[in-house]
Amino acid sequence: MDLNAWFAGNPNLPPALLGSCLLALLAALLFAVSLRSSRAEKGEIRTLQWYKTGFPLLGPPAEFQKAPEELLLKARKQLGNVFGLNLLAKRFVFVLGPDAHRWFFNADDGTSASELSFEKAIEALTRHLFGAGLYRFTAWNEKARKLIITGLASAPRLAYYTTVIQSHVERSLAGWAQKGTLDLFRECSRVTMGMMIACLLGDDVNERFPELADLYYEYERMAALPAVAQFLWFPSAVARRFKRIKGRIVEILETVIRERYADLEGHSGRQDYLQFVLNDTPGFPEAMSLHFLTILFAAHINTVSTMAWTIAHIASDEALQRAVRSEVRSEGDPFRAAARAPELAAAGIAIAANKGELPLLDKCMRETHRLYGALFFVREVQRPTSFDGIPLPKGTTVAFSPFVMHRDESVYEKASTFNPHRFSKPALEELTTKRQYVPFGSGRHACQGQRLVTIVLRLVWTTLFREYDVSVEINELPAPEYAGALGIPQPKSPVFARVRRREGA
Repeated sequence: MDLNAWFAGNPNLPPALLGSCLLALLAALLFAVSLRSSRAEKGEIRTLQWYKTGFPLLGPPAEFQKAPEELLLKARKQLGNVFGLNLLAKRFVFVLGPDAHRWFFNADDGTSASELSFEKAIEALTRHLFGAGLYRFTAWNEKARKLIITGLASAPRLAYYTTVIQSHVERSLAGWAQKGTLDLFRECSRVTMGMMIACLLGDDVNERFPELADLYYEYERMAALPAVAQFLWFPSAVARRFKRIKGRIVEILETVIRERYADLEGHSGRQDYLQFVLNDTPGFPEAMSLHFLTILFAAHINTVSTMAWTIAHIASDEALQRAVRSEVRSEGDPFRAAARAPELAAAGIAIAANKGELPLLDKCMRETHRLYGALFFVREVQRPTSFDGIPLPKGTTVAFSPFVMHRDESVYEKASTFNPHRFSKPALEELTTKRQYVPFGSGRHACQGQRLVTIVLRLVWTTLFREYDVSVEINELPAPEYAGALGIPQPKSPVFARVRRREGA
């Protein structure tokens, strides 16, 4: 309505009525301003700010492809704890800080009233890795959660896996000592996958298919390349190589699983995880190869880099290496040489649960997870919701960055420096309570293999620093390469190390 025209067309209004109209109009305007101000103060109305560069549209994806970690730190500094990031192929809304941690991880996507879905977000980002069928086996996926917990994380199962891991560690480290100079991250990949394949599929699979460990190393390194993650449909040399690698992995897994199904009774005495699954739930043959493809990938993606970065930092600091050696050679160390498998499994469970003051080695592990935290986790909005006053429509991909949280200088003094002593038990409890440390995820989707991974890492590190001297052939460790990293990143250049058995060890 044009008020100027209305008043002009009614010049003879009584003064009292004219005054009342003006007062009513003024009151309405004041109310609107007051309401907007009140909502703004309460955070009820906010507009999502998108990260921008000097090159519209193409700038953010180009910058992200080059140095994603630097982009996220810059975006938070410029835009705060909530911002949008348009990467053309995918749009994300990043939520950061303790409140975001609480909201992001505590949303329960197992009910009809869910807000955020883990599965749908992961499916969209990993379809090129595992195929579209992985999350279609609804009945199997729910059963698989329980199988992983009972089959990979229960104390009796862990005690068995510990015996398998011990024999692998001793053989592998003796081989390291004979190599002279070795590529630390590549060798940690081989050791890790050798142990995981033995625990999950049986040691005979390592003997029959020795290439499987190296295939997973290449599989991870290629997984986030643009030619694979975004343009796998285009017949580039990179895409063709990735398909060959994945095809061979699946072929090996299907061969092993098919042979087990052909003689379930004959293999019933085996104790590996595959046999545990078949003994418990033999009715899902079509889902088995995908199940093991993903579990072995998950075992590789963070375990390898955690193992290697921790070794590299300890080996490059003589004082720290002496302190670690003194600790692991003491009778009080929970992973001492004389400990039996059930004791070692119990120690791994306790360390994973942060019970008691952490030994120095485990503080080093926590610091590795902090310093080289995953770039981001994702969820998909299932029904319209909001965070911090910003509307999030259904289908929005929400991301949370452990990396950004762990590099916050207001929380972590000298956040870019490796300092395991920052993780005393009280400090770790405070960081966890305040939701400022998130190495293994949280809530329903916390890492289900955390206990097994802790035992793997601890046995490798303890045996290595108890019985060997380790040095790295570099004055300063290279920076992590977050471009293309799906989990804890590898270094931008190789880290070469030398391992020598200690006299009398």
